[in-house]
Order: sequence, then C-alpha cells, then structure tokens
Amino acid sequence: MNIEVLKVQELHDEAGAAGILQALEHLEGVQNVRVSLPNQRVTVRFDETVASPAQFSSVLAQAGFRTAPQERERSTSCCGGCCS
Repeated sequence: MNIEVLKVQELHDEAGAAGILQALEHLEGVQNVRVSLPNQRVTVRFDETVASPAQFSSVLAQAGFRTAPQERERSTSCCGGCCS
C-alpha cells in the first residue's frame, strides 16, 4: 500500500469534500480517502499495482479540482501513521 497526499486548491467546503470523496472512492485500488478542509489536503491510501497518483489528479481535474502532490508526505509504510 502507498499513501499519496494531494494539495487541493479549490477545496473550501463540505460539498467540495463530498465531491472529492465521490470521485476517488470508486476507483479500483483505492483503499481509503481522507479529506482535510482546513489544510486543503486529500490523503489517498491505495494499491500501487492498481492505481496511481496521476490517476487521482486526472479524476479530480475532471471534477474541477486542481491538485499538487505533497512530496514529503508520501509514504510506503503500511498506514502512513507511525512510520512516515
């Protein structure tokens, strides 16, 4: 499992967060999606053999959100918590 953290510039309210969740949660290989409104960040836990960060950015762009990766937050640990 990998974890990708994306900065989402247009993330301002619960409706945007719901749109992001809806866009990403259905993708094959995505295990978990967390949205932080105050930080304008989306954290995606995924199977790297099935899904990719480029795919997340593409899907979010289609939904009207511009993203940028948070490189230092990326992790290949089991959950991205204690080891990242």
